[in-house]
Amino acid sequence: MQLERMPQLGQVWQDFKNNKYKILFVTGSPIKLLEDLYNVNEDIKHHETGYKCLLAYKNNKTALIYEHDVCTGNCLEGDYVIYRRMNPKYPQIWACSLDEFLGIISSPYIEDVVCNNYPRFNRVS
Repeated sequence: MQLERMPQLGQVWQDFKNNKYKILFVTGSPIKLLEDLYNVNEDIKHHETGYKCLLAYKNNKTALIYEHDVCTGNCLEGDYVIYRRMNPKYPQIWACSLDEFLGIISSPYIEDVVCNNYPRFNRVS
C-alpha cells in the first residue's frame, strides 16, 4: 500500500460525495499517549451498521469493538479508520475498515452521485 494513501492522524480526506472528514485515529497502531484513546472514545459509530463502537487495547495494539460485545472481548477484524465529518451540523465520529476506506466504489450510482470505479476517500491535506 502506498504510504501517501495511508490515513494519518489530523489529515483531511474527502469522500465521493465531497464531504470532508478529519482523521482522528487508525487502529492497529500503538497508543502514544492515553490521551489519544480518550479523545476519540466518545460516540463512535460503525459507518455501515450504525452500531456504537469503542476503542480497545488488545495484544499490544488498538482495536475496535462493538459496545454490545465488550463483555466477550470479540474485537472487529482488521484495522479501522476513525474519522469525524468536518461539518458542525454533523459532528458524529465514524469507524470504517481501512480496506473499505481506501477502497474503490464500483456501483455506478450511489444517492445520485456518479461514482463507478472511484475511490471512496481521497486525501485533501
